[in-house]
Amino acid sequence: MSQYYVTAGAAGGGAGTSGDPFTLAESADNVVAGDKVWVKAGTYSDQDGATGAVLNISLTTATHSSPVTYEAYTTTIGDWSPVDGPIVILDANVNTLTNAMLMSGSVAWYHLFKGFRFTGGSGTGVDMGVTGDSCTWVGCRFDNNDSYGLQGDNLHLFYLCTADNNGAGGIDVDNDCYALVCKFHTNTGHGWLANAGIAVSCIAYANTNGQIRFTGSGGHIRCTVDGDDAAGTEGLHQSSSTSHPFFAINNIVMDCVIGILDAGNSGNGVDSDSINLSDYNDVVSCATSISQITQGVSDETANSDPFTNSATRDYTLAAASAPIDNGVDAGDLP
Repeated sequence: MSQYYVTAGAAGGGAGTSGDPFTLAESADNVVAGDKVWVKAGTYSDQDGATGAVLNISLTTATHSSPVTYEAYTTTIGDWSPVDGPIVILDANVNTLTNAMLMSGSVAWYHLFKGFRFTGGSGTGVDMGVTGDSCTWVGCRFDNNDSYGLQGDNLHLFYLCTADNNGAGGIDVDNDCYALVCKFHTNTGHGWLANAGIAVSCIAYANTNGQIRFTGSGGHIRCTVDGDDAAGTEGLHQSSSTSHPFFAINNIVMDCVIGILDAGNSGNGVDSDSINLSDYNDVVSCATSISQITQGVSDETANSDPFTNSATRDYTLAAASAPIDNGVDAGDLP
């Protein structure tokens, strides 16, 4: 494994060492499977070749056991933490580029990004443009892109990430996608859309067409959703008309047209291959609270706003609100 270094002020032609760093584009041209790239905090906006992107990833040989890692740092290697948020900014708006990052290989497997912000694309912030793009994103932000924050194909994991203020939707992944402690808000379109996966302890609010949505199998655990009365928006949604396993447990959903919807159930009871489970969810001020969920329903539907101050996005629970000390114990989750 090799380690390389990148700074925003690198002149180009460097050796990729801490004393003679690469440009961001040079790092992508030199990495092989298993390598790690340390990227110093700063704004990166130059176009990578003729790609229309700040960074073009075309490596196709990384593997599950030998991923390529891009990790941010401030002044000292390893000084960044996910709670610091993104400190490396790929800004496509400065030079009116299409993407903050483009993954242009035919199969771009196993990349890990830590502490990056992908912003300002006239198209999509991170455009995978491939099949088989298995990537992990830690402490990243995808924001203010004219299309999607990120659009990909297969098997993504997001941890402590944010997708906001994008023109077509926040995160759009065609297949499996997992989100842990993430936030999706004020996107035109959905906040988060995947074919299958699980969203755990996520917050979604003020997206204009669906907050957290699966088109196939999906599960929502301990999520907070505020639809802000947006027309046509569902809170937690399995949107395929075909039956898929689906569950929603210990969530709070407020101000949506439909709070929790399993379209795959189609009103016909519990389909043979569908868990179709809703177990303790607090559903507040939704035109329809629960739709086409028929197994294990135990929702609260008549309670008032349970949050400290949802108008200012303070989604901590107010004293004595209904969800406190209710719900399913973690050890009893399916």
